[in-house]
Amino acid sequence: MDLAVAEAWVTETAFLTALARRLRCRSTTSPPPPDRLTEPGMAFLRRGYRHTAPEGSLQVIAPNAAIADLLLTWQAQNRLPAIVLTPEQVLLDALVQTHAVPVAEMAVTTVPPCFSAQKLDPRPLLAFVGLILFCSLAVLGSTTHPLSQVAIVVLISFTPIFTLAALSVLTASLLSMSPEKAPPRLPEAVLPDYTLLVPLYREDRVLPHLIQRLDSLAYPAPRKQVLFLVEADDWETRANLAMLNLPPGFLIFTVPEGVPRTKPRALNAALPFARGALITVYDAEDAPEEDQLRLAAETFASAPPRTGCLQARLAIANQADSWVTRRFAQDYLALFDCIKRGFALAGWPVALGGSSNHFRTETLRAVGGWDAANVTEDADLGYRLALLGLAVEDLASTTWEEAPIHFKIWRNQRIRWIKGWYQTMLVHGRHWRFYWARLDRLAFIAGLSVPVALMTAALFMPLFGFLAGYRLLSPLPFGGNSPWQVALDTNLIALFVIGAIAEVVPMAIAHHRRGWLKRLPWLVLVPITYLKISLAAWAALIELWARPHYWRKTPHGLSMTANAWIAPFQKQSARKAVMTSLNTATPLRDQRTTPTRTSKATTSP
Repeated sequence: MDLAVAEAWVTETAFLTALARRLRCRSTTSPPPPDRLTEPGMAFLRRGYRHTAPEGSLQVIAPNAAIADLLLTWQAQNRLPAIVLTPEQVLLDALVQTHAVPVAEMAVTTVPPCFSAQKLDPRPLLAFVGLILFCSLAVLGSTTHPLSQVAIVVLISFTPIFTLAALSVLTASLLSMSPEKAPPRLPEAVLPDYTLLVPLYREDRVLPHLIQRLDSLAYPAPRKQVLFLVEADDWETRANLAMLNLPPGFLIFTVPEGVPRTKPRALNAALPFARGALITVYDAEDAPEEDQLRLAAETFASAPPRTGCLQARLAIANQADSWVTRRFAQDYLALFDCIKRGFALAGWPVALGGSSNHFRTETLRAVGGWDAANVTEDADLGYRLALLGLAVEDLASTTWEEAPIHFKIWRNQRIRWIKGWYQTMLVHGRHWRFYWARLDRLAFIAGLSVPVALMTAALFMPLFGFLAGYRLLSPLPFGGNSPWQVALDTNLIALFVIGAIAEVVPMAIAHHRRGWLKRLPWLVLVPITYLKISLAAWAALIELWARPHYWRKTPHGLSMTANAWIAPFQKQSARKAVMTSLNTATPLRDQRTTPTRTSKATTSP
């Protein structure tokens, strides 16, 4: 019966009506409210709750096939309690509405206060920024002045950090070239339940394509639960979802009102209601390859218990829209196909991407979920996993996303990302002793040097470029007549070479792997990109002080080319899966497609 409902052969309403008639009970879409003593998440997972009234106790149930069999058995044994049947969506709505206050409170308290960005003091970061600014301006004067010499020493002291960061990136890039190993196949009958959390806020433009993409994922429909997380005041998105006739198993989770209004708070609120043994997060514009869930389930089945997360590779679908999207695509390509994969293979801390990271649900709940106050909750969670001794592994599957096509949208998104990195550095920087004690030295160095170098470069790259240009235009020859000038000149040259190598090598490796070498010349726009990033970094620094938890929303569905880009790669993924199973003599029934869903599957979002 579960398969019949999941495949839409029988509607849930028809199933409940027939079962209610057989059990001689009532079926309703307006059940009485649950007792407030009921824990809402567990009540939902048990698919029922108790209602106590003066006239007696009543069980409200949203039955599946197993519960229906149990109820019929009880009826035959004259042990059937007073019950009322209701759809799963109605059960979820009743629990969330009744327990809105505790659900909202729980969503912001899952992470211990010492590891939360709820209350941060930005003054250490501001002092660091002020020191760099002061030293940079001081060296514009005479290098023979004692104050300038001190400033040169301070600036040169950052060269080892940039060097270590570059070596970490290069090492990870080389490690990423190692061959990929496919996990052992799992029969469809033993695949675990999978929950997909999909945060939405005013995403009407992409809803039809999003539902089509998630419905076409090659995973058994009865074992796939999709929770659309919609804010309480976003009535328009809820109305549009209701009108789209959602497939079975696709539910709307109304996030109770509360602060801060962030994506991680919504994820935390829904986490207790996830029934899957595995869980993942998709954004509204995501188009994952059709076999991603199956591949993740098989990888987890063969992975050691310390594997806390599988990070799929994010790629940009709308590269042809503008030079902004082309550069965005290059950065994502190097980051996810190369650097993050290499960090995972090395066992170093991996700052997760905000989408397509897959978890064991039990592990995710044990680590406290996401920090509701951190606007880059993915990076924070990746570092917390490393601190707790849990590994992040690369998942050889791509999720196609839509990059911002206009500078203003890009800027708002980048401000939020960088502000979240500031929060993450401040939170985890105050616990560096724990990382020193728990991580090996290479992991500690890579995990510390890369974010420090990235944030320093984001803030001061234009300033460093100005200093380099000022030096080149100066009539003073290289080294001048002062050892301090020699040190400064050598430092500028070293930083330029190190930065260029760390930028180009991962790009070249990732482009070669995807067969996109002809797009590599777009790297000439890197200086312009860094100028834009610097503007966003300074705006993020100001916003960290003024509005630390403000979430800058990125609109989606603006691209005219994303769907044309995604379709051929989804088809390529399906062909690759079939050829892999043929080459390994896998029986047809075990291929990465679900035969019962072929009538609904599509290769284009």
